Amino acid sequence: MKKTMVSAATAALVITSGSAMAGAYDPSLDVVLDLGSFSLNSVPNGGVTTVTFDIREGPSDVVGFSFSGTVAGIGDNASWASDLQMVLFLEGDAIYSIGGFSGVENEWDFQGFGSNDDGTYTQAPTIIAGDAPVPGGLAWAIQFTNDWDSTSAATMEWSDVTFTIHRVPGPGALALLGLAGLATRRRR
Repeated sequence: MKKTMVSAATAALVITSGSAMAGAYDPSLDVVLDLGSFSLNSVPNGGVTTVTFDIREGPSDVVGFSFSGTVAGIGDNASWASDLQMVLFLEGDAIYSIGGFSGVENEWDFQGFGSNDDGTYTQAPTIIAGDAPVPGGLAWAIQFTNDWDSTSAATMEWSDVTFTIHRVPGPGALALLGLAGLATRRRR
């Protein structure tokens, strides 16, 4: 029975490409945040330009995120869903920016011309941690901005927005998994 438990725990770790640390995360530790709906106008249109959501993430270390949301109001306009810029803040400091119209640091999976219709847009699991995960238990904020600074920009009506935090077990939990594996081998 212990062999099965170790195998199941090992199988739960998913490897994604694009990270120096191999981007391992455990989907069973994911935190899915339902951010609901919000509207974003550009600065020249004088409306709401930024919506910020504050969260406190759990104790497990963070390695990345996924995004999904449905936008309306951009079809038949000059706006694109990828004009949405999202900035992640950790303890008040910006640590990752994705999307937008100008100064794009990281592109959405839907960046550019293919995002000019109303509809649902998603970002696959994205590793933000680099060589080491971000320690858990810290205060996070997610800021969304309509980054096209033009009066031609349409009001973006976002709904069904979810932001998923991808986590890995803390160092203590990984050590326990390693010990469990050794114990299983020893019994054989």
